[in-house]
Amino acid sequence: GLGESPVGMTNTQHALRVAECGVTLARGIAPPVLLETLNRVLRARVATVMAVLGDRPIGIGSREGYHECVQRSPGRFDIPLAASDLATVWGAEGTAAADVPWLGMVREILGHSARPTFCGVVFSKPGSPAQQWHIDSPHEAREHRDAHAVNVLLPLAEVPLAAGPTEVAPGSHFLTNHLPSPWLDRADLLYQTATEVTPAALLAHATLLGGGGGEGEDEGEGEDE
Repeated sequence: GLGESPVGMTNTQHALRVAECGVTLARGIAPPVLLETLNRVLRARVATVMAVLGDRPIGIGSREGYHECVQRSPGRFDIPLAASDLATVWGAEGTAAADVPWLGMVREILGHSARPTFCGVVFSKPGSPAQQWHIDSPHEAREHRDAHAVNVLLPLAEVPLAAGPTEVAPGSHFLTNHLPSPWLDRADLLYQTATEVTPAALLAHATLLGGGGGEGEDEGEGEDE
């Protein structure tokens, strides 16, 4: 299981686990100094964006949000980041820089030409409901294929179970292919359609089911993706 993932697994071992389970746990991949730096830079960006958002209305999903801020489900926000936002961490290349600690693992999974396409901070406000289970990207072929995209989820703080941390369903990337399965609705798999509390999800392998519970009294801190 993922709980048995030892520190020091090779990139090849991580790639094999993603192929089998759809997700892998890279223990100790980010040094404490890097986490401290990311926390300072990313929290400052979040504070700036949310202050500008203020009381403006915002719907659910990218189509109802803003370039600077998307609400993924009620109370759960996604703040996109540009390479320039991370220039003080990794220079002009941002998350594509050679010293990004997880880049080698990603390229072992996707190929050596793989590059980041998105980076952002996800966080939930106190009292927010759980997300629906969902996938982050649709399947591209009727037959099962190796990953065409992966998400790197880096917690910026310890999130207790009561606060609704990220959850995933290992192996579900084999079950979510909507192309040969007419009973699976692509839109329902991708988008949050309910406003009531339901089981939650956020994903690792781009077609893996996953989630996070609703927030308790403490604010759920985000991940760098």
